Amino acid sequence: MGFDLNHLRFIGCILVCLIAGCSERSTSADDVGSTATANRGEIPTASESDLAHLDADNIDLIERHVDRVRSQPGDAGAWADLARVYHTNLLYLPALETYAIAGRMAPRDPKVQYQMAIVQERLGRIGEAIATMEALHEWDGRYPPGHRRLADWYRQQGVMDQATLSALKGMELAPRDPGQRLILGEVLADSGEYAKGVRLLKPMLQSPNPHPFVYTLLSRCHRGLGQHELASGMQAFAGPRPEVMADPWFQSVVNKRVGASTDKLRAKGLLNRGEFAKAEQLYRPLRRHMPDDVAIVLNLSRCRLSAGDLDEAQSLIVDYLESHPTNAPAMKRQIALAVHALRSKDAASDDARWDACDAMVETFVQTHPDDPEGLVFRGEIERSRGRHADAVEWFDRATAVPGLEPGTYINSMVDCLLELNRSEEAIDRLGEVVDSDPSAVDMTIRLARLEAEQDRYESAIERLEFLQQYRPGDPAVRKAINEIGRRDEGD
Repeated sequence: MGFDLNHLRFIGCILVCLIAGCSERSTSADDVGSTATANRGEIPTASESDLAHLDADNIDLIERHVDRVRSQPGDAGAWADLARVYHTNLLYLPALETYAIAGRMAPRDPKVQYQMAIVQERLGRIGEAIATMEALHEWDGRYPPGHRRLADWYRQQGVMDQATLSALKGMELAPRDPGQRLILGEVLADSGEYAKGVRLLKPMLQSPNPHPFVYTLLSRCHRGLGQHELASGMQAFAGPRPEVMADPWFQSVVNKRVGASTDKLRAKGLLNRGEFAKAEQLYRPLRRHMPDDVAIVLNLSRCRLSAGDLDEAQSLIVDYLESHPTNAPAMKRQIALAVHALRSKDAASDDARWDACDAMVETFVQTHPDDPEGLVFRGEIERSRGRHADAVEWFDRATAVPGLEPGTYINSMVDCLLELNRSEEAIDRLGEVVDSDPSAVDMTIRLARLEAEQDRYESAIERLEFLQQYRPGDPAVRKAINEIGRRDEGD
């Protein structure tokens, strides 16, 4: 005879309270903050030491929301917004007290209960967080991220039956949300349900660019099934859990934060999504307020380059270097833009301008002798001037430097070797990089194409089929297999 869902959830809550050491009674919205807030009408506040890490903009924001609560003490929304401002500024104790007041005033506001549960978890009160979320789901369980968080909290407490139930509910509500599938996969892996985990997660590989955490979980599941070769292959593509999953209610808390640090994060997000014009709108005022921040200048320069304004992209860096002449990232960008400018103007024979690039590199090397990218810059300049043998020598010296990412030079080195008709050497050098990093999709595809050009079709197809096993949804891999297969049949 089995338990029904509500019975299982009730038992799960009891187990969590016992594990978390809070079996006496979990704190409710009516309990938290009652001594210093509702009974005497006081507003929860943060201590001076807690406020010390905040910038002036966020302190001003808190003060404005406190003033709003003072002038509108009966407005539950005002209390909830103050709680969110505390929350986004990591002031969890006053946030928790203020959420509790808002929750008493508007007991049917699901966002307040949800956000309060997150704060409880942040404070390490995971039993309370689970109880708050379960109480919310008794009357409103329609928000999928709530079940995802609840599943993760149960998983952390080792209450795997409850974790599975919550994760399944989240999947039922949002079957297309990859975050829901990931948490269920993690619960299955932690529960030893490896075969179920593989069946759940494997379809996610059909995405053109699966999240690295999918491979992490699949590697665990395959290893648990004794499939060690598959597990090792998956591990080559593996990565950490995503820091951010779709959660509009939590995002509404994050959006309360203001100030330069927040604008930098928003601008970087826009930049990563390719929304350069919108990013530039944030970076321009940031540069005025934070003129010494090199990241802002570099990213603003990138925005101008994307708009086709190479002159301003360069002048931004030149202006910054006038006051920060030895800043390594700015010096590197200046060199890269100078090389880009000459390449775009087909100025391989303009010795004077290339000599100016050489002088920039020489200054960089003298200022930063331990930075191996100086060698790569020298190779790039020689390559751009058509001096391929000299470029290969510089790239060779770069390969000898421990810790230098091969992606910074290997494609340029291969280009030079091919120009010198040293195809086998190009294949060998690129092969060394691919063998050390099987997840390097673009490099593996290029290597396969080079091998096919040398009529080494079997090796080329074998590499691509290995890659397709782990990236079945990647259109570039499929295209390369079809292309090389047709060429093999034609020969």
